[in-house]
Amino acid sequence: MASGSYKGIEYSIIQSINPRGWRWTIQVSPDRVQSGTALTQHDAKVEAFRTVDQVTAPPRCGDLDLQHYYVCIRPVKAALPSEACC
Repeated sequence: MASGSYKGIEYSIIQSINPRGWRWTIQVSPDRVQSGTALTQHDAKVEAFRTVDQVTAPPRCGDLDLQHYYVCIRPVKAALPSEACC
C-alpha cells in the first residue's frame, strides 16, 4: 500500500483482487472522496495525481460561477489577448 499527500490532498493506492489491479483514492474534502482503478501501481499513482491536478486547477471561464462571470466580462479598453481575464 502506498499513501501520501500531493498538493495538500491525501491519496492512497492499494492492490485490488477484484477487479484485478490497483485502486487509488484521494480525499478531496472531508466529505468527498474520488477513486479509480488502474492495471499497475505506477498507472494508479499517475491517475491519482492527474485527478488531484484537476481538482486543484483554477476554474476555466466556462466553469466560473455567475458572480465571477459578471466581474470577468467587464468592459476593458483595448484589451490585449494576454490581458484577458481568464
